[in-house]
Amino acid sequence: MKSLYLLLVLFVCYVSFGCNILKNEEEIEKTYPPASNFPLTTINQILNNPPDSGSYNIQIYVVEINECPGNLRCDLADGLLISQEKAFTTLTENIHMEVNQPRQFEVGKQYIISIKVAPQGYVDSISGKHVSILELLGYDVF
Repeated sequence: MKSLYLLLVLFVCYVSFGCNILKNEEEIEKTYPPASNFPLTTINQILNNPPDSGSYNIQIYVVEINECPGNLRCDLADGLLISQEKAFTTLTENIHMEVNQPRQFEVGKQYIISIKVAPQGYVDSISGKHVSILELLGYDVF
């Protein structure tokens, strides 16, 4: 009798846990529109020869998701570390881009993203390079 009761408790826990996993996945929905038909650029071009301000598309991989937990103060804004390569290479070949609800993306997946390059940027104090400010406008899985 005790083993039947234990099996019943384990089954209820399993079903509850499984439903919670499905519910969490369903709550993460796409908050950006589909990618637009903008001229194609690359991360390398943005980093080494910043394009004029305007809107562009980039084919990227999501290398890392950055999300500040709860009500903590974080130095790095919620966003994605994106790269032209599927595997993490070096920080000089990746861009951190601020996005809302970054968990709607998956690490290792390839996307085509539409971005807006702001007219102003800033000069990185360490590398001395110009850094473009990017805004995500839309995306699609590639």
